[in-house]
Amino acid sequence: MFSFLVASAVFAICLGDELQLRRTSFDGRIVGGIPADITNYPYQVSYELNQGHWCGGSIISPNWVLTAAHCVTLNQSTLIIYANIKRDNNGISNINTFIESDPGQYHKMHDLNTVRISQIIMHPIYNNDYDYDIALLRQEDKHEYTIRVQQRSATNFMTSVAPSAGTAVVVTGWGALFAGGYSPSQLQQVQVNIVDQQECNRNYRLYGGVTDRMICAGVSQGGKDACQGDSGGPLVSSGKLVGVVSWGVGCAWQGYPGKYNRIDGSICEREDETAPRDELQLPRTSFDGRIVGGIPADITNYPYQVSYELNQGHWCGGSIISPNWVLTAAHCVTLNQSTLIMHDLNTVRVRVGSSFRQQGGSVHQISQIIMHPIYNNDYDYDIALLRMSTPFVYSNAVQPISMTTVAPSAGTAVVVTGWGALFSGGYSPSQLQQVQVNIVDQQECNRNYRLYGGVTDRMICAGVSQGGKDACQGDSGGPLVSSGKLVGVVSWGVGCAWQGYPGVYSNVANLRSWVQSLTGVA
Repeated sequence: MFSFLVASAVFAICLGDELQLRRTSFDGRIVGGIPADITNYPYQVSYELNQGHWCGGSIISPNWVLTAAHCVTLNQSTLIIYANIKRDNNGISNINTFIESDPGQYHKMHDLNTVRISQIIMHPIYNNDYDYDIALLRQEDKHEYTIRVQQRSATNFMTSVAPSAGTAVVVTGWGALFAGGYSPSQLQQVQVNIVDQQECNRNYRLYGGVTDRMICAGVSQGGKDACQGDSGGPLVSSGKLVGVVSWGVGCAWQGYPGKYNRIDGSICEREDETAPRDELQLPRTSFDGRIVGGIPADITNYPYQVSYELNQGHWCGGSIISPNWVLTAAHCVTLNQSTLIMHDLNTVRVRVGSSFRQQGGSVHQISQIIMHPIYNNDYDYDIALLRMSTPFVYSNAVQPISMTTVAPSAGTAVVVTGWGALFSGGYSPSQLQQVQVNIVDQQECNRNYRLYGGVTDRMICAGVSQGGKDACQGDSGGPLVSSGKLVGVVSWGVGCAWQGYPGVYSNVANLRSWVQSLTGVA
């Protein structure tokens, strides 16, 4: 179920179809912010899916909410809108009653009543390259305004002039506090600055750049941004709505500011009806891996699986290839993608022999991290080696896996495992997960990802045609296995398990010689 959750109103629609999510994650979120009170941001709404927070949005009139187009689509390849509104004999189906838990501080999943959505209008030019990423939601009943739910007329609230570079702006939402992380209970706020358009275009040149329908905002050193779950939410300057959270690479990464849909008066309010005009805007991205559509797994069936921990928390997956070496993804070991500075060895470790995240098994210190020398922030050659300070002691729960010498052909069944998020931007499970997918034809995958730079010979793709099964945030670096051989390393993708966007993995057969030259592992 989708709904909007605001200080005293929840706008809801119930889905008849199953949601399909993805893995590189062009979604927004608040990183580096502080808790906020809804009375300071009374235009903020929570757009809910299946009774859980999904996206943000802004009240612009008694009948209308403004959000991102990618928030209201069933999947990005077909752009089918969530518009199947079901009702029971009383006119409403599956709409929750929420109780306000803390007056003066608005928390998601707590409120008083609901208002149904009667219409979803997506910008007609929006497509899966995320340009014109904007949508309108018409409410069946008008909002009853209070100090905590306030009308902002489209004319007065939405800016008519884009803010200049350096302008301070505020973004709010309930998105993840870090890339692939959990979403907070309380609304968050963070102040960032508008980034020069040409500079942002250069930074995103590998991802298609930015169009005139987009603006960028962040801080030069990184650390402050929107994140998964903030998509569709407001970017505000001096009381004016200047942007809608859309997409970006990672969350708060240095060199990759958040990308927002420009407003610039692109919506107009006429006779209490708001309609889209020609100029509108774009979604946000997280190139991380995860298990979606899988089932719990026992480590004794996948004894080569490791958890790469950063600051004592699960960060990525990896594979034991010898008593002294673990194979993982290069992007897992970098402090940020723009500088490619690697993690401090004092902050990382490897856990083996446990089915459960951050508990059990044995923990091993890392003496050396070796990233592939040609790896860069376009995710080519996305592979790295971890040398252990002390060798692993093999058991039924700790075993190495052999690397394949030949890449599997299209259609081959493969298994991916990990502790990554169960859906895009969602939480990570405690127990190891497994899912079976199939190798995707290389040319087909390249066509699907043409807007994101395509795939190289160092990559292979795996998924299912209907979507719904994939790796997700937190699975990066983990194993893709066929017939007991390591064939891939979880690398990147768009969203988690989205139809038309299979997971992208580092091709072990292609990169095996580099691994062998350093480790001696055949």
